[in-house]
Parts: sequence; C-alpha cells; structure tokens
Amino acid sequence: MRGRRFLGVLLLAALGAQAGELDGEQAFAACAACHSLAPGAAHKVGPNLFGLAGRRAASQPGYRYSPALQASELTWNRGTLTTWIVATEALVPGNWMLFHSPLAPAEVPRLVDYILSRQPEGDG
Repeated sequence: MRGRRFLGVLLLAALGAQAGELDGEQAFAACAACHSLAPGAAHKVGPNLFGLAGRRAASQPGYRYSPALQASELTWNRGTLTTWIVATEALVPGNWMLFHSPLAPAEVPRLVDYILSRQPEGDG
C-alpha cells in the first residue's frame, strides 16, 4: 500500500502542483490510472466513474465488485464519495480498492465535484 501512496505523490509532483492547489480535473490524475471517467469508456482496474452521481454502489454493468461493496447498499453522492476517497476501508471494510489519497484536504471536495459533474446530458 505504501507504493500506491508514493505513486499518487509522484503523480501530483509531475503536475507541478503544491498541496491544496489542484483543481478537480488535476486531482483526478491520482484516480485515472485505475478509473476512466468518460461515457462508454472501458473499465480499467477500477470501474468507469462516468455517471456516478446517484448511482448505487457496485451497480455498473460489466465490472466485478467486491462482495463487501456489493452488500454495502451505498448510493454515490457528495458525502459517500468524499468518505470513500479519504477513508475507503473505514466506509466499506473488505472492499478491493487499495488507495490512500495523496490529496490535500482542500482538494478532495474539488475532486468530488469533478467526478459528480461527469454525468450524461440532462442528468448533471
């Protein structure tokens, strides 16, 4: 897990940003290695996050989710996504996402807003 945190820090350093300065799209660089965020894009190591707002967790067709996330009964919104990003294992113990956010506290809401804004026309 330490290696994933280091990778996230390297991604942010590559962007040339100092802590707290990333906008949502830049912050998504820490997620983009594992997640796509475009309509119709293929799943990667993690599922495509396009259209996430209001969707039930573990419901994206064509992706294999952990039993823990399938049983979670979460619906993705600002609160659940924020908690997921900063404390994934605490929110859903036993899930398969191994990620420790390298983001500054001020960057997390920007990332959440960016992900939740990526909705089909008329839904966002």
